Order: sequence, then structure tokens, then C-alpha cells
Amino acid sequence: MNHILPLAALLLSPTLAWSQTYVVDFEDFNTSGALYEDVSETLLLADVGGSGVDVTIEGGEDNRIYDLVQFGGYTFPGPQALIDWNWGTYQNYHGTDIVFSAPVNSMSLIAGDFGIDDDGQIKISAFDAAGTLVDSDSIWWNVNANPPFALLSVSGGGIVRVHYSSGGQRTNSTFFDDITFELDGPILSVSGLAAGGTATLIVNNATPGGAIIMGYSLIGPGPTTVAAGSCSSITALLTQPKVIASGSADASGHYSYSSNVPSSASGVPIWFHAADLTSCQTTNGLAEIIL
Repeated sequence: MNHILPLAALLLSPTLAWSQTYVVDFEDFNTSGALYEDVSETLLLADVGGSGVDVTIEGGEDNRIYDLVQFGGYTFPGPQALIDWNWGTYQNYHGTDIVFSAPVNSMSLIAGDFGIDDDGQIKISAFDAAGTLVDSDSIWWNVNANPPFALLSVSGGGIVRVHYSSGGQRTNSTFFDDITFELDGPILSVSGLAAGGTATLIVNNATPGGAIIMGYSLIGPGPTTVAAGSCSSITALLTQPKVIASGSADASGHYSYSSNVPSSASGVPIWFHAADLTSCQTTNGLAEIIL
């Protein structure tokens, strides 16, 4: 089968989209019994929870994961959290960005402060790919707040960046943990795309039991509008799309397909796209080069 059209016409009526939450938990880092662990200034957390989404934390001069038990005797939200503090001047005027490699429709984190400084407003602001503000949430903070941590959350489709900031004498000298996000529709990822190897395409966050179709192109990213049965039509981010796999997602909204990559394909550009044809949602598109 070379095109999406025939298979799409066989599918059932659309249903509500499936959603699943994923968490960045700084307890995953090992401080080895020390008060803190220095981590990369641009901290990349790949494929969080198997979601296919990379989360990048950037904007700090020196990111550190702190042991909150040693620092202040607190175990909530967990034994460890990331401090948002520019260590060179004890101030981080620009704040910290939490960047998602694919859109999410909600995000929350637990944030707060304890210590001798008196911070002001702690705030998160969510933006879409165009840089448009989607939502924001804030609290006013002081050192006598109880409990020392509070929940901040934002929601709205297409969130790709969340900006975290606080005020006070030592701007951004606050901690945050448990970055929790919900995907904005199904997410496509690929691994093992190397000549002579086995590549695996994965769709997460699809409708449980829903019909999934995966396509590819060796020509370009499209877009191409194709008929899709009860979905009427979908926009494939592919030029002259060809079907590579189809099937049903499992009970968690996961579907994967593996295939051998020809040994002669090294250096070949390839584009992938997929769709949940039960919810009528398409995934992100992928532009790859075979290694």
C-alpha cells in the first residue's frame, strides 16, 4: 500500500483524545550524599517517561540539584529539587526556561523558598511556538510561608516553553521540582535510524485501542491533505506520503513499529508523520537523516 487513503476510509468515528501525564522528578539525580550536585547549565532530559518528549531546562548560570533534607530539613515535594539561582551574582534576572520538544497542553511544578532572603512573586508563564502567551500562574512569596512549597500550573494547547521567575532580594533563589506535563495529542518519536540497523517508530499519547497509521516520505515534509474516512481529511507533513505501518494502540495509547534499515541508506534524508485516526489528531512531524 503506497498511500494513506484506502486505510483511513475503514476507520470508526472520532472520539475524545487520550491524554497522559509525565513527570520530571529531580530525585532521579544522585547527589551521592552531598548537599548538592552540579548539572549542566543547559540541562537536557531526553524522552521523559517514555513520552517521546525532551525537556530542556536553560537560563541558569550553574544548575544545581539540592538535597532539601540537608539544606532545610524538608522532604516535600521530595528529597531533591533544582535551585533557580545564578551563582555568579546570586541573581538570575532573566529567569529559567523549561522547553518542550513537542507541544503540551498543560504543565505544573511545585516551587518555593526557605532561607534568609525574602522573595516576592514566583511566576510561570507559558508560550506557544509563535511566542504568544498562553497562560500564567503566580503566587506572592515570603520566608514565613507554610508550607514552603506551592503548586503552580498553566494550561492551553500548543505550549512549548514555560518561563519561571521570582522576585525579591535574591532574584530566583528558589527551588522547584515535579515538573508535570500532559501531551497535546499523540507524539511521534524514532530511534535506531542507522543504516544496517533496526529503526523503531513510536507513537505515544494516542487513543487507547485507537487506529494508528504511520507514514514516511523520501521527498520532503509536505504538507499534503489526504482523505481520512470519518475524519474527513488530515494534513500529512509529508510530500507524496507512503504508509510504513498501521495498527491499534495498546491500553496506554502506545503503538510502535520496527523495521530493518537498508545498509546502503546512510546519509539519506527521510521524513515521518503519523496520525491517530480515532481521535483525528496528527502527531508532530520528524525530519531525519539516516546515519
